[in-house]
Amino acid sequence: MESVLRLIRELQRDPALRAICPECGCDFPLSKAVLFPLRGPIPEQAREVIEKRNAELADRRRRLREQRKRARELPGRTRVATLAGQTMEAVVPVLEREVPHREWRPLGDPIDYLVFRGLVQHGRVEVVQFVEVKTGSARTNARQRIVKEAVEAGRVRFQVAPGRERR
Repeated sequence: MESVLRLIRELQRDPALRAICPECGCDFPLSKAVLFPLRGPIPEQAREVIEKRNAELADRRRRLREQRKRARELPGRTRVATLAGQTMEAVVPVLEREVPHREWRPLGDPIDYLVFRGLVQHGRVEVVQFVEVKTGSARTNARQRIVKEAVEAGRVRFQVAPGRERR
């Protein structure tokens, strides 16, 4: 044991000897390091570092447990929110008082409905309206925003597609 302590003292006396920290990759002089033999008392400075690392590891483990718990709960909450949203999408035309439900046409994706306002009530279309139903904190996705921008910019056309000939 005495020979190990003597070696440690000699290593710390030479200011030219350097080591590389395995944690951060920085090099430092051994004269500034807390060196001690594995068998024997741990210096107070080393004990503090070990306790700090153990506390950090315990905190990381706690955060990881919380993240895993949230990850397990998320699919259930997402499923409920999705079902609620789909239900609302289906009943919105019926609940809407201003526009009769017969003026609503389901599109599905990326926009939920196309509404022909006035068609049933007045026999003429006052406005063609794209409607996306959202519940809770749901927001429009990228594809829905692209459609919205095209409509707002007036990039909307009407086309009659040729049908098959009857025989």
